[in-house]
Amino acid sequence: MDSTFLLLTALLLLTALLLLFFLSYLAYIIDILIEKKGSDNFRGNSLFYRYGHKINETKFSIPIDNNWSEEDTQNFVIKMNKEIADKTHQKLSQSTVNLVLAYDRELRSDRKNFLKILFRTVRGSQLSHFVHYAVAGKSIVAHYFTYVRGTHNWFDVLAFVFFSPVSIWFWLVPWLANEFSITSYISTRLEYMNNSFDRIDLITFYESSYYVLMDETRLILKANGILTEELAQIIFNNINNNHSQNVNINNSSGLNLGNISNSLKGQ
Repeated sequence: MDSTFLLLTALLLLTALLLLFFLSYLAYIIDILIEKKGSDNFRGNSLFYRYGHKINETKFSIPIDNNWSEEDTQNFVIKMNKEIADKTHQKLSQSTVNLVLAYDRELRSDRKNFLKILFRTVRGSQLSHFVHYAVAGKSIVAHYFTYVRGTHNWFDVLAFVFFSPVSIWFWLVPWLANEFSITSYISTRLEYMNNSFDRIDLITFYESSYYVLMDETRLILKANGILTEELAQIIFNNINNNHSQNVNINNSSGLNLGNISNSLKGQ
């Protein structure tokens, strides 16, 4: 009887483990499908949580014509988004450029448009820019966010599934609440820190894409007669102050891995 009880207990435990393994792998597959769909909804303070670690944020105010109505301003923002998307796509053909609509799942009526520029290296590392123009009275505030993410392989998926009987209790609820990305969580292989070519590719894209975003913003503002001398200087300073030498990449635990440029020089 004791042996039968032990056998049944062992079978139940094995069944529970296999079920947890299956559910974890299924969650990973669903997470991949969500990412391919390009869903950028979120909950709470987790905007763009799928894209890794935020390494840069730039913002500045754009004064507009005092004669513009609120509708004129909104139309200009739409026009600026489209023109910058088109110009960026032309000049950065190796990247994916598209407009995305993000919303807070806790208040679905609060939606914001972002221009997303995404670049992947041949080794799977990823760098993403997000641009948002917010109307505030007689000015437009330009927001630029940059995120970097590592990559993962079959071993990382296997490790995630293997340890899921312990880890699932920590990530399942946030994942179901749309506050946690399994793909981003396991994409911790920082190839750009271990491979010189991968790091060069990321630096190249960051430098070129950031310059294109700033310069195209300047050209559009100039073409519409709202580029002041002060604003042109702000844009110029942003280009100088936010190149790769000044951008720090931090891993998920907050350990400073150093900036891209210094890492490259250290090899």
